[in-house]
Amino acid sequence: RVVHRDTAYHAQCLRCGACRRSVVDLAWGTLDGDDVLLCDDRARSCLVKARTASLAHAKADKDERPSATDVAGMREARLRAVELVGDELEQLALTGIAPTCALCGGRFAPSDRIVMQGMVKMHEACMTGSKPAQCNGPRLPPARALKDALATLVIKVSLGKGVATFYVARVEQDDETCVAYRPDPAARAPPKRRVDIDALAGATVRALSLQGAEVAPATTLDGEIAPFRWTAQGLDWHFDVRFAIDSTKSVVAVDGATLTVTIN
Repeated sequence: RVVHRDTAYHAQCLRCGACRRSVVDLAWGTLDGDDVLLCDDRARSCLVKARTASLAHAKADKDERPSATDVAGMREARLRAVELVGDELEQLALTGIAPTCALCGGRFAPSDRIVMQGMVKMHEACMTGSKPAQCNGPRLPPARALKDALATLVIKVSLGKGVATFYVARVEQDDETCVAYRPDPAARAPPKRRVDIDALAGATVRALSLQGAEVAPATTLDGEIAPFRWTAQGLDWHFDVRFAIDSTKSVVAVDGATLTVTIN
């Protein structure tokens, strides 16, 4: 065994933190204040490379001065941070840190039936589109609701014996009145699926988070649009998922989606 800084290692476990070679038979060292072992042999020295990179970063940091644009951006970021903290404090003051429904934002009354999906709690009534006994959640500003919209959503289309799953990801845009989604390029599932076209008529469509929680009451496919509609936290939510259906090839693809919210 080998001892380094009062810690014992198996000989085969003592390896360079960069290239992962064993340093038992090599010269090695560490950067100042760092516990990561780095090889220091003549043929290939990860320690020398690390020191060179560290000096280059230090010189760049010393020579750089923030531009007027950078200063303005930092000032705007600080103002935005204050705004977000204020919104969070307002939300805490309104909710009193009591458990709330993930769909309507209201607290749970003794007579309410509660559905749990993982750590997410919801009124059973909210999931079925009706009104719970106690729906007194705080009103959420529409702009804040859109900014907090999930980055990725899972869209599931029930097709009789099977389910077609699609992923949509939020895209950046200048329009602050809505949130746009496009097919997620990082998703493992393909954006197109071969299906029974006849089974699409009136098919049930669900929208879920990546953790599997329902984000809206299920809806039915209307032509090439799945229109999700629900009310929560004093807002009317509209989430329209668009599909492209090729009946000649029996193929359906998710084309995109748009989320809008208005004060009800």
